[in-house]
Amino acid sequence: MEKARKSRVGASGRRTSLMDIGSEPGQGGTRATVLVVEDDPSLRLLTRVNLELEQYHVLEAESIDRAEELLRAEHVHVVLLDLHVGERHGYELLPLLREQYPNTGVCLLSGTSEGDPPKEEGVVFIRKPFDLEVLSQTVRMLVAGEPATP
Repeated sequence: MEKARKSRVGASGRRTSLMDIGSEPGQGGTRATVLVVEDDPSLRLLTRVNLELEQYHVLEAESIDRAEELLRAEHVHVVLLDLHVGERHGYELLPLLREQYPNTGVCLLSGTSEGDPPKEEGVVFIRKPFDLEVLSQTVRMLVAGEPATP
């Protein structure tokens, strides 16, 4: 398998080169769909751009309501879910995901929690600000259905 050179946009706006793992599903060359549920537009943009560079189809939701609409309309493989989305809590989306979309990988994101949130089976937690490579690796593992431990 040939490796393709990719670049990534960092928080500073600079591009850095990366080696793509390959084109197998869950390995960065997939068209798996990732839903980013985040009320901060700059963080949504940064996350979307970097995941699109890895060939993911990325949907954005600025609210829990919008996330619910997109989940009903699209087949989503992974949800990156901020714990605090506007006035609502990201945990509000977990029952819907567990009941109606049990095969969807979930990664909680938070920069305001003093401690890690309570552990939920099958849910990964990443503290913001996060390393983009950790985020990418977590998404790859969730798409592949493997336990993700950032």
